[in-house]
Amino acid sequence: MAEPGRPSAYTRSDALLLAALMIGGGGPDGRPVTLSGLLSTVDALNHSIPTFDEVSFGIPRLVAGGFAAVLPGEAGDLALRPSTAANELLQFSRRSRDFASDVAVALGTLPYPEPEAEDRSPGRLADLDRAAFDRELQVNQSWQQKVSPRGWALVESTLAEQVAAHGEPVSNWKPRRKRSSGAQGREAQ
Repeated sequence: MAEPGRPSAYTRSDALLLAALMIGGGGPDGRPVTLSGLLSTVDALNHSIPTFDEVSFGIPRLVAGGFAAVLPGEAGDLALRPSTAANELLQFSRRSRDFASDVAVALGTLPYPEPEAEDRSPGRLADLDRAAFDRELQVNQSWQQKVSPRGWALVESTLAEQVAAHGEPVSNWKPRRKRSSGAQGREAQ
């Protein structure tokens, strides 16, 4: 892990992206990971979805570091695969939620809450456009629209209890709530 105050070549979000690639693709000979699969796996690992900038600048850093490859996908979709170097970075027989933390340590990312300096010199991922990202993001977030108001109330009360007990939520996940039509809709945040 990088020492506080010293820059790291990778961000914590880069580590999450790489962990998701390693879990979703299984290795350099495994199946390619689609953008949808990447977003879903990061969401499952960290209860958050990476931003367009985190993905569009993070993947080129991982490619430049030799940890990932961008492949031609079906119908022009983005496809990614972890490299052999990524799989040699950490060799675990079991992939778990802690795996993302292990990848972060192996990449030398700064510990949370140390501020990060992001190197954008490799540029944006050329094969990723904002509209395609937003479409995949909507598909990934569609499950949130299926949660009942009672379910959201439970999530919010749990987060409030965690803040009361620990001064902050145990998870960094916060629900994004949108106004939907009908009596069953959730209120806007």
